[in-house]
Amino acid sequence: MTKDAFKKAMDEYYEYREWDRLGRPTIKKLKKLKIEEEFIKEYKNAMGMEN
Repeated sequence: MTKDAFKKAMDEYYEYREWDRLGRPTIKKLKKLKIEEEFIKEYKNAMGMEN
């Protein structure tokens, strides 16, 4: 498998899992999993995202 093919496969896998390009769950995914809003706020803060 070429490096480009591997990167494409990983991007598709992460998108399928609803993760960002670094393999972290997206806010959408956390909400879908019914994660408490307080945790989501802390997660955003830790990741440098706006609240």
